[in-house]
Amino acid sequence: MSEFSDYVKAVLETATKLKKVMQNKNLKAAKVKCPHCKKGFIHGRMYPPKNHLWMKCDSCSVMIME
Repeated sequence: MSEFSDYVKAVLETATKLKKVMQNKNLKAAKVKCPHCKKGFIHGRMYPPKNHLWMKCDSCSVMIME
């Protein structure tokens, strides 16, 4: 696999874990320590009605919108 594919896979795994925790705890917004850069925080937000996830780290380039 290429370096880019590994990066995308890691970001998708992080987003999936965050979304699952947010759904289980019935949260609309969350903030967790970034596992990629270890310096910043990942901010996640769920948007109804289909609970799409928006996620971005405030320190590194990790971000995703579903």
